[in-house]
Amino acid sequence: MSDQIVIDLIDEQLTVSAGAAGFIFDGFPRTMGQAEALDSLLRSRGERVNLVIRMRVDDERLLARVTKRFQEQGRPDDNPATFSRRLERYYEDTAPLVPLYAERGVLVEVDGMGTIAAVATSIDAALKQSA
Repeated sequence: MSDQIVIDLIDEQLTVSAGAAGFIFDGFPRTMGQAEALDSLLRSRGERVNLVIRMRVDDERLLARVTKRFQEQGRPDDNPATFSRRLERYYEDTAPLVPLYAERGVLVEVDGMGTIAAVATSIDAALKQSA
């Protein structure tokens, strides 16, 4: 899906949901181009990104989890080779956004290696702090 299609979909949802307390973009933006397009869209509406949550994870432990799940369940999306490629793409395309949002003072990092409850609590705390 092209970046413009995604931005158009976001623009549409912002319009449809005008007056909402906020929006969560899960996994977006993933590239500098997407971040710039999102900034432009939000700026045209008098808005801005006010919080970015980054879950810190241990690559080797994640790969071990994915490999185990793949071996036990055979899920094609958990293929270790596919996961490794996705991780490479993260470091090439998405990781450069971390310093951008840190400079803006909107980046909050949470430990993504904890239990589901612990990660959810950390995310909830970050959301409440930014409100």
